Amino acid sequence: MKKVVAKTLQEAITQASLDLGCSVTELDYEIIQTPSSGFFGMGKKDAIIVATIIKDSNALGNNKDDDIPKKEITPQTSIATQNQKNSLENTDENFDYEEHKKSRPSYFDHHLATNSQKTSHHQFEMNKSDIDETFFKEIQDPQEITQEIEDEVKMLFASMPYKINKIEVGIYDSQTILITLDGDDSALMIGEKGYRYKALSYLLFNWIQPKYGYNIRLEIAQFLKNQEEAIDIYLQNVISTIIQTGKAQTKPLDGVLAYIALKKLRETFPNKYVSFRINAQDERYIVVNDFIKS
Repeated sequence: MKKVVAKTLQEAITQASLDLGCSVTELDYEIIQTPSSGFFGMGKKDAIIVATIIKDSNALGNNKDDDIPKKEITPQTSIATQNQKNSLENTDENFDYEEHKKSRPSYFDHHLATNSQKTSHHQFEMNKSDIDETFFKEIQDPQEITQEIEDEVKMLFASMPYKINKIEVGIYDSQTILITLDGDDSALMIGEKGYRYKALSYLLFNWIQPKYGYNIRLEIAQFLKNQEEAIDIYLQNVISTIIQTGKAQTKPLDGVLAYIALKKLRETFPNKYVSFRINAQDERYIVVNDFIKS
């Protein structure tokens, strides 16, 4: 009996076969712990199995033939055996294999047909299960989704050294989840120039969007709201210039401000070219211009 710990169940089974010196098909194993990736790497569990080698029942009967009395071979027996052999050879010469094959179904044909039916049935069951899972996922109550996300976000911050007293998750619009955080360490969560805010927002988006199908709006101590209000005031003159001349560019913008400004300018001028540029000091700014007509 061998206890094996590995990252995945497959690795544990493979390692057990190596340790016991046998193939995987000769293993008899019991799963003690199923592996889990945890939440953002926390609470991760390895696979644990206990494995033994399956006893070969065929090996127990290898010498049974030794106990069977052997038939004495006499000249008469040899002649009879030769006659039977000649009879079989004559039969083989006159045997039309193709006609015989047509007259009765092949074992392999039957075997393949049976397996095909089983595979088709199994495939149908799998597809039906996938459809059911997708169906129930689509009609999941948004309130249940927000509560589930809130519980997991609280679990995440419980393991972090930040004092965040307020964690709320709600519906912002039909396609967006609003996540609100506030506390003594809100400034630390935002970071210099909003870089830590952007990283956290990116992390949450890549978890929530694929799993639940929602975009996110992350609000830390009204940081995003304040940034939007500040950029709205700044962009008033830029928008006026674009309306008058058809083009303009912004001053260098940092972090989250740059992305907020880019979004607002694209919404205001959907028929114009709006994009980032980098100046000689490696600073980012936005240019707005007409599309080049070919």
